[in-house]
Amino acid sequence: MMPLMHAILKGARADLEEASRRIDEGKEAEILLEFCQRIRDKFQISWKMVALVNVILKQANEDQEEAWRQIDEAFLEFRTWAAVEAARSAYRHMPYASFYSSATALYHPTMYLPAIPTYHHSADLLATVPSRSPPLPQGPSLSPSLSHSTPIRPGSRA
Repeated sequence: MMPLMHAILKGARADLEEASRRIDEGKEAEILLEFCQRIRDKFQISWKMVALVNVILKQANEDQEEAWRQIDEAFLEFRTWAAVEAARSAYRHMPYASFYSSATALYHPTMYLPAIPTYHHSADLLATVPSRSPPLPQGPSLSPSLSHSTPIRPGSRA
């Protein structure tokens, strides 16, 4: 840090206010770089995306805690949106509203979808499922014969 301060003081030509301002700018840049590095490490973003961090930091009036909270919320929203879009692309036959029913379900989806073939070929799958038990034997029928021409009256013994 000493060579940097020497260069700043030398460039300021003994103007202490200018030297102090340059030192403060250097400290602010160092703090900003450290903050951006923490964000980059946590969210696995590229340096190109760090420019958005600067915009959010300016919007939060240089409050790093507020900026961190906003970035964390945005990251959660992006991940949730990406998961819903990925599910939509995997299950194109389902309407978009089937994935969640309210705003809170957007952050905490409760629907776990079965495999795709269940939906695509459900009629074919049901027809090919073997029965678990053998068919019932045809025994004597308990209902009256349909060939009997005279109807049975309620009070009679046929």
